[in-house]
Parts: sequence; structure tokens; C-alpha cells
Amino acid sequence: MVQPINIKETISADGVKRKVSVVYSMGNFIASMPYNAAKRPYNCDAGVIMKYQLREVGGRPCIESISFIPVWVQWKNSVIRVIPVLPALEPENREKYQLTEWDIKRLEILKEEIPDIMTSELTIPCTMENNTYRIVLYDENTPD
Repeated sequence: MVQPINIKETISADGVKRKVSVVYSMGNFIASMPYNAAKRPYNCDAGVIMKYQLREVGGRPCIESISFIPVWVQWKNSVIRVIPVLPALEPENREKYQLTEWDIKRLEILKEEIPDIMTSELTIPCTMENNTYRIVLYDENTPD
């Protein structure tokens, strides 16, 4: 089940202050269970793929930004596959992913819910570009 990203400020043993991210759960991929509102009214069929962009600050590596791509685990006959939510919703890709009307409705829900859940505890902005959500921890205006 997808859970929020937390950003914490820590001080290392040498006294350097830095931001760190905590991702408690990125959801289900292999051990996924099909969504069933009556039995499991939570996102047991959804997840995120995380990406960390690193940079050097004060001679040490730090996380510049965190990105995530919402995904859905599709159960189609005997095939289970992980599908990126936003590209799958593009009209030209619906046939490629063999989406039913129910699938499309589920993806539309996840399109809204996953970013809301992932960013619900953040105090810094999250932007979206190229079907990827991005949270910048350090930019050109952040002091080293």
C-alpha cells in the first residue's frame, strides 16, 4: 500500500545538516492483490517507482530531488503486469494495455490518489513533468 514520503532534516556526526527522505511503502508489485472495494478498500493494486537524483554538497553526496512514477498492477487472465498510470491513460495507449472501462476508471482514481497520498505530509512543492512527479530538495538557490 502506497504511503506518504517524509522529508526529515538530520545532522550527521560531523555536524552537517542535510535533508533525507523516508519512503515507508512504495506499494505492491509482485505480491499484489487485485483491488476489491468490499474486501480491500485500499490501494493494494498500486505502487510507485522511485528515482533519486544525487548531487555533491560540501564534498559529500546528497539527494537533490526525489521523483516517483505511479503504477498499477494489472491482472488480465493469467498475466500480471505493472503499468505506468499516466501513460496508460493516454488514448493512444489504451489498446496497447488492453484496458477495459473498469481499468480506465481505476487508473483515473489512482491518477489522483497516488500523488495525493505520496505528498500529503510534504511542506515543499511537488511538480509533474513527463509523467513523473518530482520533489526538489536542493536546487541552485539552496546553500551548500
